[in-house]
Amino acid sequence: MIKFEIKKLINNKAAIGGVIIAILILGGIISTFFIGSQLEGGSSSDPIHGRQAIMLNQKIAEQHTGPLTDDRIEKIIDFRAETQNKEYRKKHFMDVFSWAVADKFIPENYQDKFYGSEKVSRKGVEIMPVNQLGTVIPPSKLKLGNFAPWYQLFSLMSASIILISVLAIYLCSSVFSGDESKHLMPLLLTTKYGRTKLTKSKLLATFIISTTIFVIVQLITIGIFGKYFSFSGWDTSIQLNLFWNIFNFPINMNFMQLLFWTIAVQYLGLMFTILITCFISSYTKNSSTSLAVSLLFYFIPLLLTIVFRSGIISKLLNLFPIVNSNVQKFVTNLSNPGQLLFNNVEANIILTSSFMIFVAIVGSVVVYLHVKKEKNS
Repeated sequence: MIKFEIKKLINNKAAIGGVIIAILILGGIISTFFIGSQLEGGSSSDPIHGRQAIMLNQKIAEQHTGPLTDDRIEKIIDFRAETQNKEYRKKHFMDVFSWAVADKFIPENYQDKFYGSEKVSRKGVEIMPVNQLGTVIPPSKLKLGNFAPWYQLFSLMSASIILISVLAIYLCSSVFSGDESKHLMPLLLTTKYGRTKLTKSKLLATFIISTTIFVIVQLITIGIFGKYFSFSGWDTSIQLNLFWNIFNFPINMNFMQLLFWTIAVQYLGLMFTILITCFISSYTKNSSTSLAVSLLFYFIPLLLTIVFRSGIISKLLNLFPIVNSNVQKFVTNLSNPGQLLFNNVEANIILTSSFMIFVAIVGSVVVYLHVKKEKNS
């Protein structure tokens, strides 16, 4: 019965068309965040670009990898001063690592002096001590490394989970309402397994479809990332992703740990979304209504954050998958007291995960009881 329900949901022209469009969009997202990233340097006409620029960026970052100390930052700034002369800049190579470090540790009133001359000089340029960065964890316990590719990966994952969720909603929204619109639901509910196995099969079918989509997209994303950028910098502390400014994050977590954590949270969010979609589908009379209401419910918490920027409602909205789908924003909210219900990171992680699990379980139970009630009525 599960196999039959899966075929009903995906074996039609509309579903196939939706999958093809999703594949094209995913290709565009990957191209934007990976192939077209600043790590590739300038245009294809420049002497150093593409894969060569990526490898050179990686080499520079790995040469300066290690604990965050004043001595290490000074060496990186010295390196940039030595390489960013007129002759070097003619190559149009964007050294992302040393640029980000210099941008973060050279005070604004010294920036013009450091970047504005034909030959960059360290003379008279002040460097901010690492203990002024604002890290909660002692700087020497944080590891600086090749953070730029991981910034691109998490940006892509923030975009791709929305695509995954929308595609899953599109494919699964007709799980109950599709039969209802064809006037088959009353007939199906009178069969031997209409109120038990059929309902469970429908719920399991949506679970399998959405999980399959999630796993495939994650494998493609991480596979291309590993092939294109390698996993260099995996043990860099997330606080030292200098594009994020999350220095006050209190847990010493590296990028690989954050990757697994992100996958887990996004998957829970997807299950939350799909069970809500099933709930809506069980109460609507046609597939179009089910799809429209499900998409509205998915996106509306994000729209409400524009209206409610603070207070208890804002904190509650941050629990919804669409709001915390952005990895940077979610980690930033966790590190800033007042954005979520608790001032403790671990408590907020448990709360967010528990909320999504609870709603998913309750949603499936309500759907099952609702369909059973229809059978008995």
